[in-house]
Amino acid sequence: MDIKDNTFRNVAFQLGLRQSTIRHFCRYFEIPLYEQFIKDEWSGTPILKVEFIRYLQQNAEFLLDFQEDYYKDKTPTIISQTINRDLVEVETYLKNNHPNYFKDGVFMEHMKLSLRYVSSYNIDYRLGGDYGFLKFNNTHLNNQNIQKLSKPNELEIVGYEDILISITEQIEPILNPSDIKDWGLTNPGGILLFGPPGCGKTFWAEKISEILEYTFIEIPRSIFGSSLVDGAMINLKNKLDEYSNSTKTVLFFDEFDSIASSRNYQPSGSRENSKVVNTLLQEIPKLIEKQILIVAATNFIDSIDPAVIRPGRFDLKIPVFPPNFEERADLIVNKLTYNLQSSSPLLRILKYNNAQHALFWKKIASEMVLFSNSLVIDFTQLLKRRLKSIYNETQSIEINLDEEILIKALNETSAKLTQKDAELCAHFYNEVKSLGSSYYQERLDWLYQDLERYYSRVSKEKKPKPIGFRRPIID
Repeated sequence: MDIKDNTFRNVAFQLGLRQSTIRHFCRYFEIPLYEQFIKDEWSGTPILKVEFIRYLQQNAEFLLDFQEDYYKDKTPTIISQTINRDLVEVETYLKNNHPNYFKDGVFMEHMKLSLRYVSSYNIDYRLGGDYGFLKFNNTHLNNQNIQKLSKPNELEIVGYEDILISITEQIEPILNPSDIKDWGLTNPGGILLFGPPGCGKTFWAEKISEILEYTFIEIPRSIFGSSLVDGAMINLKNKLDEYSNSTKTVLFFDEFDSIASSRNYQPSGSRENSKVVNTLLQEIPKLIEKQILIVAATNFIDSIDPAVIRPGRFDLKIPVFPPNFEERADLIVNKLTYNLQSSSPLLRILKYNNAQHALFWKKIASEMVLFSNSLVIDFTQLLKRRLKSIYNETQSIEINLDEEILIKALNETSAKLTQKDAELCAHFYNEVKSLGSSYYQERLDWLYQDLERYYSRVSKEKKPKPIGFRRPIID
């Protein structure tokens, strides 16, 4: 098969694969996907290395089998038949890695949906199956017309390959100006990042700036706090004028819903917010024309004035999800080990428990229902303090990271997750669902499972019933 357009989207399409299939395949078989991208010097477009495309072509048949298996509902019996392994062996693996799928040692049939996103072939690989034919030698190209994409700092990005690639693809008209001339594509007027608190919306705004190699400037919330008549509007206009002659700049608005709230919900006597919204409506098109990218973050899309976020102003709406359980496990390791010296007592304690790997943390991560990134980080900080206290008393690294220590830290962190947080996650689920895109379906399914688990633990008397709230329903 001759693939002339080496963009990730086109390569996947030509091979009959979903982009997410390639992402998960690389994750399961330990191929760093981001390293397979290069940037064309002439156009700036992110493309896949020729060697990696050939590798995908050579293994296309297996990849199609991998894809069919990954996205279908499964049971331990179906998995054992797919990989020709003993059912007891498969169930043992699943009990160790996905304990919440079993009750009293028996697989719960309604968890077939959860197993939709578990790879039978990865289980076989982890159990010692021979997948030597998938070995990939990551060679580097020396062609002077291309350069490697700058690799993201692995200590910053943990998981979220789908979000990173999605963002890179959606801002391609900026990265590749020829798209404007050749295809009539226009720059996205603005990017709206939305999702529950603590999931990294500001982080992704900064990452967008980094990918584009733009200067990142956050518009301070303080300019909207003026007590003077028309003060907020005047401050906003002055601030936007200040950057109107900037080049390659990202202007970031946090808590955008409080800045540009819908005029339909304002008290009849209030005019200040209407004037701020009207100023935004007037100024955003001018900034777009000057190639200034506006990025805004909000917890709620539906509270923002519709005129502000219509196409032509904010063309891209990108959901920022809580981490899934695998990303929680990776994040725990990342935050526990980051910047530690080899002689660090904490690192030695982790190695004593063989806990410097994500596999150790998967069980506790699976219990972190609806945990945001910030809650996972809070868990690691709490655990660090507890281990330091024990170490100071015993002066020994032989501290067992047993269930008692882990569950106590988990429960203390879980207590900070309120019913309001759950409502926000459910509301976010419905907002993403309303976008009508299948791109995020897998993350929606993960979030749905967490919501179901959370509400199954809440008594009927305590379940919140705010106006407009509805529990998520997957069609």
